[in-house]
Amino acid sequence: SGMHVHQSLWKDGKPLFAGDQYAGLSQEALWYIGGILKHINSLLAICAPTTNSYRRLVPGYEAPVVIAYSARNRSAACRIPVSSQSPKAKRVEFRCPDPSANPYLAFSAMLMAGLDGIKNKIDPGKPS
Repeated sequence: SGMHVHQSLWKDGKPLFAGDQYAGLSQEALWYIGGILKHINSLLAICAPTTNSYRRLVPGYEAPVVIAYSARNRSAACRIPVSSQSPKAKRVEFRCPDPSANPYLAFSAMLMAGLDGIKNKIDPGKPS
């Protein structure tokens, strides 16, 4: 079982992830993704902490097996759901966590990685 985590940041009541970049995201959202992807090995130690966590991470089952981001590719670690054009709906889905993770540690680690991406303007590269 997966524990796909949808994330968005807001400031002063406004969504920070909506913009005019790839898949309708802002530059801050792309940097956030860059932070997640840069720190993915460390994140997996927290977000997928058991040997059983990796039994579902196999190609061919829409599992997140590629260190990449995409609006359509479900094998990418980060996916951008395109369910609405509303700025309020813009978010990033990190698909690697599973329910065996400690939620307090997992959510803190994901947020720290994403914020590091924004702070250091980490480029996530091209989408897959």
